[in-house]
Amino acid sequence: MRKHPSTGEPIPRRFIREVICEHNDEPVLSWDWGWGVSANPYLSFRIRSGASGDRIRIRWVEDNGQIGSLATSVSSQGAPEQPTDSTQSTSQRTPETIAMKSSLVAACILTFGASGFSHAADDITPADEPEPGQVLFETHGCSNCHGTDGVHPEAKYVPILRGKSADYLLKQANAIFSGADGEGRAHFMHDQFCIGETPDEGCYPLPSALALREIADWLGGAVEPAGEARTPRGLSVSAAQAYEQLQALGERALFIDIRTRAEVAFLGMPTDADANIPYMTAGNFDEWDEAEQTFKLRPNSEFTARVGDLVQVRGLDQDTPIYLICRSGSRSAKAANILDLAGYRKVYTITDGYEGAKAEYGPRKGERVVNGWKNAGLPWSYRLNKTAMYWDL
Repeated sequence: MRKHPSTGEPIPRRFIREVICEHNDEPVLSWDWGWGVSANPYLSFRIRSGASGDRIRIRWVEDNGQIGSLATSVSSQGAPEQPTDSTQSTSQRTPETIAMKSSLVAACILTFGASGFSHAADDITPADEPEPGQVLFETHGCSNCHGTDGVHPEAKYVPILRGKSADYLLKQANAIFSGADGEGRAHFMHDQFCIGETPDEGCYPLPSALALREIADWLGGAVEPAGEARTPRGLSVSAAQAYEQLQALGERALFIDIRTRAEVAFLGMPTDADANIPYMTAGNFDEWDEAEQTFKLRPNSEFTARVGDLVQVRGLDQDTPIYLICRSGSRSAKAANILDLAGYRKVYTITDGYEGAKAEYGPRKGERVVNGWKNAGLPWSYRLNKTAMYWDL
């Protein structure tokens, strides 16, 4: 447990469930996080009218039911224009935007577990800082909150997360567990979703990469897979997104499992897949891949032709949306590239695949429990459809 920087007293861990912002004891019209030109954070309030010296109070409800509060005077960016008619009622005044001092905002961010500077502000005790192994995907009652990324006090603030890819978000989340020096100990927030601290070290419910991709969407950033997972047309979806889109498209799309027959036989298959057409084959399992420490896979020379046969049998064409799924998203991207070269213009790679990525931390490190079709709870079965299987011709 962390200690107070001044008194040395232990600081209990807290998690914020609800936030209320008030201007002179009246609820503000709205409020939002932002970042200045020097990457200094600020908290902006939308109020009916205000001036320096007005009081802003922020109250929050913690997970244990306790209520905390922080109060400070308004510091405006430029003097807000006052109404010319002194008899004008408060409700008739023109709304103003007030930006708070960075010290106040740092304190507010801390209450969400992202920083350690709150002792510089009034009426608040610093909450604990994130520590390796103590993060949780949780909900809270914050409204009008947008992407916020805070770091430990020994590091500088990092820019807002708008436009960041899911891979970036996942890397930052992993940094919390690794405790690597110089990495941002990230706190992600959007409306009612955030990553915050857990009360004990035995808890490892980090959000899946799927959840992080959804967060990236909420933050307004284009979610693109990195490196070999990219496709020429940038057509990539998560398993959950693919399932939703396939349900909507029905017979106007194809869903192809491109894993090997052995993978399908022993690990099951999405129940809605139209066919298993392997992109790679294991042959007779007579070659060893030293780098991967497993049996070597060979490209399936009939892959493109077999996809073409399926398209023709279904009465579709090369503009048909085709969704490819492999184990974890690598082979499906490569297969999408091959089909794109063959003239298929709407080939989607399912980025997290059937089994998903391996956990890099926690008690299940090395297991494929992070994301993917199965981990997302989407329909699959060990019972296979004979007509959808891949047969040698």
